[in-house]
Parts: sequence; C-alpha cells; structure tokens
Amino acid sequence: MRGSSIGHCPSGASGAMSTAFSVSGRLCVGWSGEPTELNARTSRFRPRCARGTRPSSSFMNAIRIRPLTSLDGVDPLVVEAERQGFAFMRRFVEEWASGANRFDGPGECVLGAFSAGQLLGVAGLNRDPYVDVEGVGRLRHLYVLASARRLGVGTLLVRRILQEARSSFHVVRLRTTTASAFYLRLGFSGVDEETASHLMPVASGATKDRSLERPAPRKAGRQCQD
Repeated sequence: MRGSSIGHCPSGASGAMSTAFSVSGRLCVGWSGEPTELNARTSRFRPRCARGTRPSSSFMNAIRIRPLTSLDGVDPLVVEAERQGFAFMRRFVEEWASGANRFDGPGECVLGAFSAGQLLGVAGLNRDPYVDVEGVGRLRHLYVLASARRLGVGTLLVRRILQEARSSFHVVRLRTTTASAFYLRLGFSGVDEETASHLMPVASGATKDRSLERPAPRKAGRQCQD
C-alpha cells in the first residue's frame, strides 16, 4: 500500500464498542483541556494550549478508536493525502460510496481514531484479495493527518486492527513503499512479494507461515492497488 502513510466494523463485542485509550507519553493527541480544533481550510489538526506552555499529561485528551459506520469527517484526510501524492484515500471513499468495499465481509472492519470528536486517522482490515489462501487478512488505507502524527495515533490504529484480526485471520499482510520502518517497529516482518511488503502472524499461538514469505499466487486480473 503506497497506501500506508504515517503522513475496516461488523464484528463481535470488541468491535462494536467504542474503545477509549488512556493517554500518556506518546499515546496521546489533543493538548489541552479546551476542545481541539481542525482548521477546515488547511486540514490541519491544531491542539490548543496556552501560549508559551508545553502540553502535559494532565491536558491530554483520550484518543478513541471506534468502527466507522459513515465517512463523515473524512474529507480533510482525503484532501491532505492527495496533496501528498497518495491516491488511496480517494479510492477508499469511492469504493465505500459504490459499495465495492465497505469492509463488511466476515472479520473485516474499518476504524477511525478520534479526539474531541474529530477524525484524525483511519485504518481498514479486509480479507486479502491477492491470495487464494484462507485466513489471510490485509491491513489497508492507514492514514493519519500529518499534524497528528508522531503522537501514537497510527500505532493505536494498527494495534486495534491486529486485535480485531485475531478472531478471523491467522496472518495480516500489507503493502507499503513509504512506512516500512514504522511497521517493523510494530513487529511486522518484511517480505519480498509483489502484493505485500510486510506480514504479521496474529492467531493465538501462531507461528509465521513460511509459505506466505514466498510470492503468493495472484488471482487472475487482480492488480495490487494498495
């Protein structure tokens, strides 16, 4: 996924509930007790805090990771992604609108990261369409607003996606050309494959499936667009 930039949820109880993460240190966003705001003109998330002060944990808002049931609030992410040369967010919106991909298959979900009601990032989980192997999920369309990066938002989204994946998949794959170091830090292994750059076993007690480290059979006519 040129798709993955640190610049998908009909599921069980864990997916249906909004999850609040206590924030401290890096796992935070939103710097003041006052509402944070999103500048509609620049698509920039601006944490508000008193001039001359630095944010502290006492002013941190919780990030909430929850399933998306609509794409309300996603436009700033689409605009910013396109300015940065990433087409996958526009494709995400178009496929959602057409019904081509609503992340509503078995085990699939799409999640949003929110602070003070503002959408800061998204990530999705599909059954991997590029392999003819059961139990393989695919992390797709991870995007976090540039002004909300390096605060743990992407990490929270990926960890929640992996948590959701455990109930339906034994491994999660993805493709990125821009965020390899990020995924390696989260525990993914690099693979040299046309339709995947990284993978992670997720099933309880799972070991790495060595067969997935070799080029996987591609479905006829499917071009990787992540």
